[in-house]
Amino acid sequence: MEVALWTDVSRTLAGRPVQAWYFLQVPAGRLAGVAARLARLEEARLVLSTIGTYNLVVCVWMRDLTEVARLEAQIEDGLEGVRTVDRCVTLRTVKRSGNRLDARGGRIPPRTG
Repeated sequence: MEVALWTDVSRTLAGRPVQAWYFLQVPAGRLAGVAARLARLEEARLVLSTIGTYNLVVCVWMRDLTEVARLEAQIEDGLEGVRTVDRCVTLRTVKRSGNRLDARGGRIPPRTG
C-alpha cells in the first residue's frame, strides 16, 4: 500500500495563477508510460486515466496564459501518438478541499455562531 501526503497551496501565492486542463487521447499500450512522464512535469498537479473520448486528463498550474499553448505543443511534439482532444482554463476556483476561497485563492475562514 502507498500513502501520499498532500499539502494544498494557493495557485496565486505559489506563483502559478493559471490552471489548465488537457484532455488527451493516448494509445492504450502507451497510457501508463505517458501518464508517468506527464506526472513528472513541473507544472503537473494531477494526471488521471479515464474512459471516453479521451483517456488521459492532466491538470497543470502555470505562470501565465502563454504557457498553455506552449505546453500543449510540447506534449504533442514530445509524445508520439498523443493527441489533445480538448483543453480548458479555470478562471477562478471558489471552493477547494471543502474550503471557500477568496479572489487570491486564500481560504475564507468558516463562519461561526
